[in-house]
Amino acid sequence: MHGGRHEGRAARWARGARGLLTAAAALALPAGLLVAVAPPAAAATNVSYLALYSTPGDYIGQGRSQLYRAPVSRLTPNGNAGSVTVNVEGPNGSWLYVQLAAPQGRDLAPGVYPRATRAPFRNGNDAGIDISGNGRGCNSITGSFAVRDVHVGANGVVDRLWAVFEQHCEGGAAALFGEIKVNVPVDGPVVAPDAIAFPDAYPGSTSPVAPVWVLRPDGSFADVVSATLGGPAARDYTAAPSACNGSGACQVDVRFTPTASGQRSATLTLATADGTATIPLGGVGIAGRTSFSYSSGADDWVGAGQSRSYTPANSVIFAYGDASRVRVSLQGGDGAWMYADIAPPAGERLLPGTYNDAQRTTFRAAGRP
Repeated sequence: MHGGRHEGRAARWARGARGLLTAAAALALPAGLLVAVAPPAAAATNVSYLALYSTPGDYIGQGRSQLYRAPVSRLTPNGNAGSVTVNVEGPNGSWLYVQLAAPQGRDLAPGVYPRATRAPFRNGNDAGIDISGNGRGCNSITGSFAVRDVHVGANGVVDRLWAVFEQHCEGGAAALFGEIKVNVPVDGPVVAPDAIAFPDAYPGSTSPVAPVWVLRPDGSFADVVSATLGGPAARDYTAAPSACNGSGACQVDVRFTPTASGQRSATLTLATADGTATIPLGGVGIAGRTSFSYSSGADDWVGAGQSRSYTPANSVIFAYGDASRVRVSLQGGDGAWMYADIAPPAGERLLPGTYNDAQRTTFRAAGRP
């Protein structure tokens, strides 16, 4: 059984986030902006929105794409430089909380935070993330985020935030990802989101749709005249404009299908009546082999006498942890689900080899794997 542990996945996501920053730098954009605009507008507009995407099986997003945009929705930041929570009040009584926090004793600053755990319970060098709402939350979280911009007002409260994020509940493979902007000045077309970092995917597999919207200052949708993909891995993405209220294309559906392992970077250029915006796209194709197989005796309570083998071609397999403990979750294409929790004796590192006399991980005795 192979699978990247949490640090490996986070490091790959961090490379993807850095790839978005690199793409922005290549476009020679002003510091802090990821949108290339032509022609420039006379004045900037303060923009607030939460663009939220969810893969199948994600408990928070329920596998849907959602956009909470001002002034239709209200996004209110609270908290200091160490930890900020954005309260999102959407239409029809919907609500969400987005909390991002620096490692204990530090302040949030522009950059990549490749290892994040549930914010209120983070420790050590872990950053914090906790996205919940509409009556749903995670007990445990793994994730990553990149801060593009953050500002603290004279009262010590964060009054501007721009970040891209990815969150996993309960160590699962399903992902909640997207972008949040609060009071960020933007010239020209308002694109939501204006940078997308897709979750890692196996070559040949296809991500869920990530819609891109173009907004007017009043929060209404604007039409897209054309959508063009470019960059070194343009063939790994598709961009399909869809009709909006019969008036034209106000939404562009983007998908990521890596053709190879490693970083896959591209750009999406949208032409609108208000100008042109170029959006960096980032994703990582997962390298290596991954499978989950088991055999069981007739009286085994877990396997029920069955033998099964799963690969990413027919299932979702996700591993996370470190050298002291690795957890693997399986969501089988046949509806099966299983968890594997593997650890060496306390205080030791997990290494290639055979571990005999293993006990249940959480309750293992001293010296026992």
